[in-house]
Amino acid sequence: MKPLRDYLIQNFEKSTLAQIADEYKKKGYTIKKNVLIGPFRVDLAAIKDDEIVYIELKTRTESFEAKQRIKAMADYFKNVPKAKFRVVISRFPEIKKIDFYNIDSILYDYFILDFPSALDKLSTHTSIEEVYGVDISEISIKSDSLYIICDGKVVVSLQYGSDLEQDAEEDSMCISFPFKFKGAICHSGKEYKIKECEELEIDTDAFYE
Repeated sequence: MKPLRDYLIQNFEKSTLAQIADEYKKKGYTIKKNVLIGPFRVDLAAIKDDEIVYIELKTRTESFEAKQRIKAMADYFKNVPKAKFRVVISRFPEIKKIDFYNIDSILYDYFILDFPSALDKLSTHTSIEEVYGVDISEISIKSDSLYIICDGKVVVSLQYGSDLEQDAEEDSMCISFPFKFKGAICHSGKEYKIKECEELEIDTDAFYE
């Protein structure tokens, strides 16, 4: 899996370029992406009538070589008729490091606090024992949160009978169910927690077979 920060920066750059393109479209420009002009490839070209604005996005601190390239591009476009060159700087927002080895416990805490009804109805006394094997398939930034799509497994202990009958561990049964989660994670000041659950699907079909 691609490192988290690299994945987020890539998505941040795409969304920033899309926002810039939308702003120029509203002004009546036609947008072309990844344009080759002379010896340079530019992120965007905004075209209206006989005017062309070439736009290069920078989201990271540039190396000396990268700064020299920008200077060379600026000098080059000075000699291109009716062309304007714009460098847009938009820094990737700093977020606290999230250890994705900890995503299992983040989801476990969420399930405990907001007990899934699909699990609760399986027995008179259902308890969550473990969340494991979480695999994140998509991560993106939404405002001050990380939006994730993931799947994993949740282990539950099922017991039946009255409260007085719950001390006998031999009467319980543990079973694992696959789940899919879509939602937002935010930082509470001390730790990461689930901010919003957009979708939670727990496949309990095997229990009824």
